[in-house]
Amino acid sequence: MVIDRAKRTYRILIKLLHFMNEIGVTGFFKRYPSLYRPVHRFIVNATETRGFVNYGVIGNRRMLATIDAYGSITNIYWPSIGEKEHVNRIYASVGVRRSEEKDTNSKDSKYSDLYKHIPFEKWSMSTYYLPRGLVLRTEGKSSKLGVAVVVRDFVDIDMDVVVRQYILQNRRKLERIDLKFVFAEKMNINEEKKGDIIEEDKEKNCLVHGKDEVWFAIGCERDAEILVGNKIEDDILVSRMENVKKADGLLVVDFDNILPGVIREFSFFICAGKNKEDAIRVLDLSRKVSAEKMRLRTVDWWENWRPNIRIGAKGTSKRLLDISAKILGVLYDEKESSMIASPMGPDMPDYRYVWARDGTYASVALDLLGKHEEPRRFYETFCNLNEVKKDGIIEQRYRTNWEPAPRFGIQLDQAGTLIWGIWVHYKLTNDIDFLIRNQAAIKALARTLLPKSDSLPQRTIDLWEEYKSNHVYTLASAYGGLFCASQILEAIEDNSKENSSAKSNFLEGCSRYREVVNRFWNGRYFIKSLNPKIEHVDASALGLALPFDLISVYDKRMVSTAEYIEEKLRYANGGIGRFEHDSFYGGNPWIITTSWLGMYYAMIGKKESARNLISWVESSALPDSYLLPEQIERKENVPVGAVPLSWSHAMYVISINVLNGNLPFVKYFE
Repeated sequence: MVIDRAKRTYRILIKLLHFMNEIGVTGFFKRYPSLYRPVHRFIVNATETRGFVNYGVIGNRRMLATIDAYGSITNIYWPSIGEKEHVNRIYASVGVRRSEEKDTNSKDSKYSDLYKHIPFEKWSMSTYYLPRGLVLRTEGKSSKLGVAVVVRDFVDIDMDVVVRQYILQNRRKLERIDLKFVFAEKMNINEEKKGDIIEEDKEKNCLVHGKDEVWFAIGCERDAEILVGNKIEDDILVSRMENVKKADGLLVVDFDNILPGVIREFSFFICAGKNKEDAIRVLDLSRKVSAEKMRLRTVDWWENWRPNIRIGAKGTSKRLLDISAKILGVLYDEKESSMIASPMGPDMPDYRYVWARDGTYASVALDLLGKHEEPRRFYETFCNLNEVKKDGIIEQRYRTNWEPAPRFGIQLDQAGTLIWGIWVHYKLTNDIDFLIRNQAAIKALARTLLPKSDSLPQRTIDLWEEYKSNHVYTLASAYGGLFCASQILEAIEDNSKENSSAKSNFLEGCSRYREVVNRFWNGRYFIKSLNPKIEHVDASALGLALPFDLISVYDKRMVSTAEYIEEKLRYANGGIGRFEHDSFYGGNPWIITTSWLGMYYAMIGKKESARNLISWVESSALPDSYLLPEQIERKENVPVGAVPLSWSHAMYVISINVLNGNLPFVKYFE
C-alpha cells in the first residue's frame, strides 16, 4: 500500500534526523537551513497523509492504542503504556456485491469479480470522541459501494483488550447486498518481526500472534473464516484486495442479503496475554461478557474519573478541556505511576518517555482540574528514586518503569520544575504528610539548584534539548525550585538545625539569582543564554515570570521581553515559535509557547491578546477529536511532531485556568 511504503521511508528519515540531532549534526543544518528544507518538506508532505497522524488515543492505563483518521490501529503498547509497541497496522476492508449477482459456483473467479472493493483510505471518514467515556468513534461512507460504517474503539477498563465495535449499513435505496468484511492485522511483536508466531486456533475460532511474553488472540463475536500465510494468497477474493493480501492474518465475516437501510452489528477483540493460553482465556471471557457490557463499564469508569470542570468554559473550550483531562489521564501508567510525553514511536519522534518537566506540567494541570491522586503518585515515585532521594539527580528522561532512558545531557530545569509542582500540589490539597514524606528528596533536589561560583546555576542542556549553556529558563526554574523548597520547609515546621540551615541556603541562592538575572538583559529583552552567549530571544524567557516569579509579570523588562517574543516569534498563521532560527522540523509555532504567551498576557490584563492566542491553540486541535499536537507547520497548518503531546494539553489547561483567575505560580502561593 502507498501508506505502508511511505511509512517505511518516513521511518528511516525520522530515525536519521534524530540520530543526527543526538550527535550534533543538526548544528550544520542550523547554519545552512536551505539544505534541511527538502527533507523537512518531505516530512510535512508525509504528515499530511492522514495515516501518519494519531487521530485518537484509547487506553486503560496499562494498555494504550493509537488510531489514525481511517480507523486503523497504528500502535498498541502493552504491558505498560510506554513499553514496546507491537502493531504495524490493524485495519479493515469491505467487499460488496448486489445479492442478485450471486454466482452459485463460489470458487469461480467470476465470483470474486462480482465484489467491489474500495479501501477505507478512499472513503469519506471522520473521527471523534464520544461525549461520555474514552470511546473513539470513526464514521465512514462510500457512495460507490453504497455502504456506511461506524467503528467504536475503546480499551476495556478491567481487561487488557482493545474492542472494536462495528456497525455496517446498506445505504442503497432499492438493492439488497452481500457484504464480505475483512479484518486484517500486521504486527511486529516487540517492534521486531523476527520470531513472530502467527497461527489459527480452529477450536476457538481466532487468530493468535505473538512471541516471548507478548501474545494477542484476535477474534470476533461472530464466526469468522481465519486466513493465515498461504491461505491469504489462495483465497480468490482476498488475493485481489491489494490492501489486505499482504497482511499477517485475516478474519473474514460474510453478511448475505442485507436489505436497504438495514444494519449489521458485530465486534472484534484484540486480547493481550503473557502467553498464548492467557490471551485466548481473555478472548473467551470477552466473548462471554460481550463488547457492549465492556463498553458500558469502561464508560462508567471514565465518567466517574472525569473531573468536574468548573471554570466557566463553554463550547470549544469546554470540549477541549474535557479531552485534555482524559488525554492526561490515559497517558498515566497505573502500575508505575509514570506519565509519558506522547504515544509516539518508534516510527515517529519517540516520546514514549517520562520527563520530570513534562510530567510536572501535566500534574499541575490535573491538580487544577481537581484530580490529585495521579500527581501525588507521580511526585512520590520520583522522590523515592534512589538517585533523587540521595543526590537530587534527575535523569534527562526515564522509561515508564523508571529505568534511565538514553540521554545526551542533564537538564537542570527539571529539578526546579518538579519542586514547583510539588509545592502547587500541596497548596491545592493541604496534604502536609505528603511534604513530610518527601522532604529528603526535595532538599536533595534543591541543593543541585544552588548557584555556582559565578552565581549562575550549573551549565546544562536547555529545556528544548538543543544547547548546553547557562540558560535564562534554567535560571528561572532554579530560582523557583529553591524558593518553593524554602516554603516547603517552612510549611513542615521542622525547626531542626539541618532544616533551618537548608532553608537559609535556599533563600540565599534565591537572592543571588535575583541579583544575577540582569546579566541576561540586553536593554530590549532577556536573551536566551550565557556561556556561550546566545543573543536571540527564546519564548521560555517567559518562565522568569510564569511560573517561577523571579521577575514580576509587571516588570517593564518582562513586558518588553514578551512584546519582543511576539514580534520575533509570531508566525503568519498566528502561533508563537520557540526561538529565533529554530530548525526543528523547519521551525514552527508550538502549542506550548503560544499558550505560555497567552497566559502571560492574561496576567497583565491584556485579555483580548490572551484570548486570541488561546483561540489559536483551540483552532490547532485536530478536527473532531480535539487532540493537540506538539507544533503546527507554519505554512501548511498541519500537525507536526508528536500527537497528542501531554505538555501541549497541560499548557492549554493551565492557560484556561489563568484566564479564569486560577494562578498556580510561585508568587501566588507564598
